[in-house]
Amino acid sequence: MKPYLSSKLILAGIASLLTVTSTHAVIIDGGDLTYVSNTNGTLDVDAGNDAVTMDANGSSYYTFGANLSDTLSVMSAGESVTLSMNFNQTEGFGLFRVGLFNSGGTPLEDGSAFNASASNDAGIFVIVRQTSSDTTYETGTDGDMFFGSDRTTDTTNTGSYSNTLNGALSITYFLDESSNVNVTVALNGSDLYTTGFTTTGGMTFDTIAFVNDSSGTAAKSITFSNVSINAIPEASDFALWGGILCVGLLVRLRKARR
Repeated sequence: MKPYLSSKLILAGIASLLTVTSTHAVIIDGGDLTYVSNTNGTLDVDAGNDAVTMDANGSSYYTFGANLSDTLSVMSAGESVTLSMNFNQTEGFGLFRVGLFNSGGTPLEDGSAFNASASNDAGIFVIVRQTSSDTTYETGTDGDMFFGSDRTTDTTNTGSYSNTLNGALSITYFLDESSNVNVTVALNGSDLYTTGFTTTGGMTFDTIAFVNDSSGTAAKSITFSNVSINAIPEASDFALWGGILCVGLLVRLRKARR
């Protein structure tokens, strides 16, 4: 092997390793958000601080979401997707729901079309209350993204914590040995619980959505900031480029000894 070829292999391997883990920032501005246009609440976007505040009226809930620029997957062992954000409850506390979904070929649309375009979205979302959390799998067959009758909530693997109005939340999606999607939920850097659902071979995600649920009482206000998605592809990518790096380095060492 020519020296310049081994150098190219080394550089290609390093470049690949640097991009195996990729972070996808969820851009918070009026052009990238899609939300329900109704009387259930208001949305205040602060693009300069990458933050959005949801104010829900006392009678119902308020939803917003965004179409992701890339389709992310947990289809193979070693793949994972982590959704992270900070939240701050500034008025009252009902609960909020957040998760990643597959649009089923019908991306979210602005305004009142949100519910219609989300009627076939499948995904897994987390419910965060003031002192507890659990996770729900939505199959996308009922017609409602967060509240359909086709959803399954794991009431066994749940998390409880001290009364909190703000914190750092992360949700990691990955496959188990049976090729079902598992979810690990962490609050302020500490894992709360891991749960799994029968998803028949993994899932792909192209949508993020939030709900500020006022639980039928006084208005609730919550701000989300620093929302990002970290995707890790297959572990085989590491093995492949690790092998190429080793071969390239051995060739270089042999050349250096001559």
